[in-house]
Amino acid sequence: MKNVLSVKRAALVILALLLLSTMVIYAQQTEDRYLIVTEEGEFKKEVDVTGWEPGEEFVYLMSGFVKFYYPWQGEDSLDYRIEDGLLWVNDKLIGANLEEVAFADLSNPEEILTVIRVERQHMPELKRFPNLTAVRVSSEIDDADLKHLAGLTNLRVLDLGATDITDAGLGHLSGLTNLRVLDLKDTDITDAGLAHLKGLKNLRELYLGWTKITGAGLRHLKGLTNLRVWDLSRTPITDAGLVHL
Repeated sequence: MKNVLSVKRAALVILALLLLSTMVIYAQQTEDRYLIVTEEGEFKKEVDVTGWEPGEEFVYLMSGFVKFYYPWQGEDSLDYRIEDGLLWVNDKLIGANLEEVAFADLSNPEEILTVIRVERQHMPELKRFPNLTAVRVSSEIDDADLKHLAGLTNLRVLDLGATDITDAGLGHLSGLTNLRVLDLKDTDITDAGLAHLKGLKNLRELYLGWTKITGAGLRHLKGLTNLRVWDLSRTPITDAGLVHL
């Protein structure tokens, strides 16, 4: 009888431990977390970062019409300033507006994680930034310029919106398999070009608004199961076309 009771007690203890472990895991999974963003001490916004992975998720930091993509580093708060074409986050140099800052003036290119307003003459020089994770180009960029992106395999964000790129240019992006965010809105791409994106399995956000994409082209994207944000605004896609997603 004592043996039976001992076994029952042991079983109850094990069950209790399993339930406790489950509750702890559940609590960890559902704990809300927020990022407080200030610009030179002035509150700008609060961002829900619940479930975010440091270095894999991006926050938009703006000043006027200037917008940088900042790779979140796991902070609970950040204070930024954009000064003389440079982005500083918590007093650390993070990014550069290449329309305003010359390469020669960036003495420590390894510090630069994000660049914006990248013009044609800048494209061959992007390889100077070994830790570059986010690129936002200027509107003059076309298909031929994109060949300079092919070797930037650490890129997480690529903003090509409002450029003249076509399906041919997308072929240069097929090797950028670490991309999380790709902005192609207001470009000249079509359904055929989306075939070049089917290998970008880590994409989480894809912006295709204001393009000629139709529902038929979406079949190329079926395998992108990590996508969380789709922008299909102002496209010819109908409800029937969404069946391909």
